[in-house]
Amino acid sequence: MYEGKDRGERRPHFGGFEKPVKVGETVSLQIVGKGKDGDGIGKVNGYVIFVKGDTEVDKTYDVKILTVGRKFATGEVVSTA
Repeated sequence: MYEGKDRGERRPHFGGFEKPVKVGETVSLQIVGKGKDGDGIGKVNGYVIFVKGDTEVDKTYDVKILTVGRKFATGEVVSTA
């Protein structure tokens, strides 16, 4: 766990904990930004998900999770939510 500036404050760290998404799962996800390669970026409980394909910021999509890693997941748009 990472300890913040206040000794008792802890930030979420997904390296050793169960991730909020699983491979094959479909989640409703709002795109909050764009990555350097043009992928959409969304978050589930602070966990970053990069979304492949044509997405627009501030729109919500149904996203199928393709990979789940230590720090982020990847997914693809299934439909517009």
